[in-house]
Amino acid sequence: MLQKSPDKMTPAFLDARKLHCPMPSVHLRMALDTLEPNQTLEMLAIGETAFSNAKTLLAMLHYPEPEILLKDATTGEWKILIYPKKY
Repeated sequence: MLQKSPDKMTPAFLDARKLHCPMPSVHLRMALDTLEPNQTLEMLAIGETAFSNAKTLLAMLHYPEPEILLKDATTGEWKILIYPKKY
């Protein structure tokens, strides 16, 4: 069976802007639970609180610091890249 190379794996994507939930970190946790080994996750959301909550959750779950791909001060929109957990 042909397996994908970890370097070529498509990142998962979570658009939390469209969720009607004050805590997008709940949806982030569910998305993290469905990741394949070595798969990254891109998350898009709005608001400094959501960003802070996501970073806190990732730290609690021992994920590496996420990379900020976008942070728009006028709209409050941000996008982060979450790298796989290292065991």
